[in-house]
Amino acid sequence: GSGPHAHTGSSVPLRVSSPFGESTGKRMHRIFVYGTLKRGERNDSWLSNPRYGSSKFVDRATTVRPYPLVVYPPFSIPFMLNAENHPKAKKIEGEMYDVDDQMLASLDMLEFSPHWYSRLKIDVTDSERAVHECGAYLLAQFDSHLLEMDTFHSYSQAGSPVLQHREPNMVIDIMCKTKRFESESEKRKILEKMMDALVEKMSEKNA
Repeated sequence: GSGPHAHTGSSVPLRVSSPFGESTGKRMHRIFVYGTLKRGERNDSWLSNPRYGSSKFVDRATTVRPYPLVVYPPFSIPFMLNAENHPKAKKIEGEMYDVDDQMLASLDMLEFSPHWYSRLKIDVTDSERAVHECGAYLLAQFDSHLLEMDTFHSYSQAGSPVLQHREPNMVIDIMCKTKRFESESEKRKILEKMMDALVEKMSEKNA
């Protein structure tokens, strides 16, 4: 046919631009969540808490490229590893949200980005196979033993225990077991920043 959609076969994902709240004058950011922030998971209330900013659910989504998704015991912490196309990598299912600056900053705090997780740009497809560029929290520098763990397409641990941020030593211990450090001095520097972040987070919780 010669119509405007003649060359967009259903097998080709279309890249679409995000409608970033021009009407409100608020700058919005599109993010992809795959773990405890998904609806029904243990941190889902974070995205709906106006104290942390505003967010809007966009659609279910799947990563365009495969990544290893591992779940670290005993608190079932999901880590999407920045190792796309690794032999154990899978396309990861999650959800897309539009969030404002305030919510993005509070998510960075929740995920200890950039000290532990890193917010990276990745491509995902929505339920109609259109492609979106999203920010996602991946473990960029990770300990190689994580790649020996089972990997998953999708995370669901709604009933698992929550890692409390008021247990800073446990948070630090898990970070040390999952993150790869370039040097001892880098490790010391990041641990100091993590302790600062934990103190800030505890004061947030108690405010």
